[in-house]
Amino acid sequence: MIKDFYKVDSVTRHDDGAVYRVSLNSDCEVYKGHFPGNPVSPGVCGIQMIRECAEMECSAHGIARKLMIREVQQCKFTSLISPVACPQVDVSISVSEDASGEILLKSSVVREGTVCLTLKAICVESR
Repeated sequence: MIKDFYKVDSVTRHDDGAVYRVSLNSDCEVYKGHFPGNPVSPGVCGIQMIRECAEMECSAHGIARKLMIREVQQCKFTSLISPVACPQVDVSISVSEDASGEILLKSSVVREGTVCLTLKAICVESR
């Protein structure tokens, strides 16, 4: 986890997943270098946030506690995420476990109705 990058404000669960409403912290060290005066969330930090929300979702369903992304099947960055322009985003998470124990993850990060990042990945439980 990146210290103080974001905090989860709420979780709304539905039949096929959950939406994590998160607040981005513009005072986080990450933004001091990316970019000074015009903070933008680095793509890798968005993926890390998705992984951490997926861990919380898996834990809530008794699937796994710690995840490692084994394979990224699809990842698209479609819009910038800025903690100043839009300090809250929704992280949609859908996880399922296949017969071999791999966890299939589908996720998106949305700010004010605009999809900023989508991710499809295969995860395994990290020990």
